[in-house]
Amino acid sequence: MLKAKALCAFPVSTEEVNSNIVQNNMAQKVSAGRAKNGPNLNSLVGNRQNLIVELQEEERKVPQSVVNLAARMTDQIALIQDLLYEFRNCYAENRNRFKFSLKDKSQEERKAIADLLFSMNDLITGVGTDKKNKLLKGTLLMTTTARRFLDGKFLELGVYKKTQKVVEDLAKRYQIDTYGVYRNVKIKKRSKCQIKNEFDIVIRFGDYFYILECKSGRNFKDWSLLYDLGKTYNIVPDRLMLVDPNMSEEKAETIEYFYEYYICNLKGDSLREKITQMLSKDHTVIG
Repeated sequence: MLKAKALCAFPVSTEEVNSNIVQNNMAQKVSAGRAKNGPNLNSLVGNRQNLIVELQEEERKVPQSVVNLAARMTDQIALIQDLLYEFRNCYAENRNRFKFSLKDKSQEERKAIADLLFSMNDLITGVGTDKKNKLLKGTLLMTTTARRFLDGKFLELGVYKKTQKVVEDLAKRYQIDTYGVYRNVKIKKRSKCQIKNEFDIVIRFGDYFYILECKSGRNFKDWSLLYDLGKTYNIVPDRLMLVDPNMSEEKAETIEYFYEYYICNLKGDSLREKITQMLSKDHTVIG
């Protein structure tokens, strides 16, 4: 979620690692890792004493089954992009019935899409195909929670789950004891308790922090804003990643070159590859 975000990656000092100031503001436990002193994200704001960091649970905890569904959707993101666009149009027009053309899909792709939709039967009902016109039809759940999930939250959850596994594997490889993956990290103004910035995913890995920003829509082009804020808070180059499944390989290479942060379009195993590349720049394999 890009809201004029303050992005920062100052190395963690020994004093900060042992500090418990931020822990009183935290309602969410370390999601991956063995951080000896519990989650401590003080360094995200450096020496800015007017800011505080909070990890807040949502009003209702996301069930693991929903996180698993989000991961499956993220795995199939290239196949369902046009379908997700139709879902967004449905919500924008306040209509619960959707239809999606399968004309350009192979038999294997049609089956994969249908299987995924059937696994989403808590969100989508009445799924069926019009074989004559090669249309897929169904009915969307119209609650606010369902809309937010299909409108992009699934991508944040899916990337979060996958990032946990990558970070755990890298922690073993580099023998890092203090690490974690966090969602919904909020930076607030201490005086007004006003949300200043909000990070989709924060990785703590040893003495450094890394930010992942997830965008599922087709119209994101605020690359320069992301760069400016990242530069201001010392996280570019090398410790910021934009996850955008709509971006072509050629475009991703161009943006990476000019804006000096990582781009992941989720093609193949690119998320693991990009996270590994990003974290490895600050660490050396021991032994």
